[in-house]
Amino acid sequence: MRKVVFLLCLLAVVVAIILGIAQLIAPNMQEVSILGSTSDEHASLNAQEDPELSRLLDELQSSEAGKSQIAAQKIGDLSIEGDVGKKLTDRQKQVIYDIVMKLLKKTASAEASERSSAKRQIERLWKTSSEGLLEGLGDKNPTIFEASAKGLILMRDKSIVDAIIRKYGSAKTDEEKSVCIFTLGKMTEERTSLVKDRKCLSKEDSKKIASELVIPFLKKIETSEDSEKLKKLCEQAVQCLDAK
Repeated sequence: MRKVVFLLCLLAVVVAIILGIAQLIAPNMQEVSILGSTSDEHASLNAQEDPELSRLLDELQSSEAGKSQIAAQKIGDLSIEGDVGKKLTDRQKQVIYDIVMKLLKKTASAEASERSSAKRQIERLWKTSSEGLLEGLGDKNPTIFEASAKGLILMRDKSIVDAIIRKYGSAKTDEEKSVCIFTLGKMTEERTSLVKDRKCLSKEDSKKIASELVIPFLKKIETSEDSEKLKKLCEQAVQCLDAK
């Protein structure tokens, strides 16, 4: 009898172990199936994508400059009209991100025409370029950093300010924090877009965001940071925002 009970207990343990292993393996299998999906799975994923956005993204990647520019303008228009981010799949967001990162590299080109063309294309994409611009804030190339900061300042709204604040929170060095403080301190600066139908946030709305979000955050840093350099930058940024 004891032997039977022992065997039953052993069987229960084995079953529990098998179930535990299955649970551990399941997420990995799912991850692999997504990364290495079959053609049928691709069809399923593509069916979830907005057909119009898919078409525009294809045209955005066109080698024909005119077609690519029109597509970028339309995608940017959609980001102004509504929350296009909810319609974009992760794959589509990655496509735009990759394009923006390539455009940012071109903003540091030796050719003036290439620099201007890249900046215009980023501004056509408008808010959909913001993830790439946020990444560009940490670039070691000062020209790319400048293009990224100016782009975010031009396109500023609450979501962009919140994103820069979060970027500051995850920053590991004073240098990374400094670029966030600098950019936040320019959020009331008047800027004009290089392309049609792209307008910077109004002076009144910019002041509201500065007073409700940016200045309180910068003043908090002044009292919480140990770095005298960061404290001084915050003080200067607040003065700049108050002066506008």
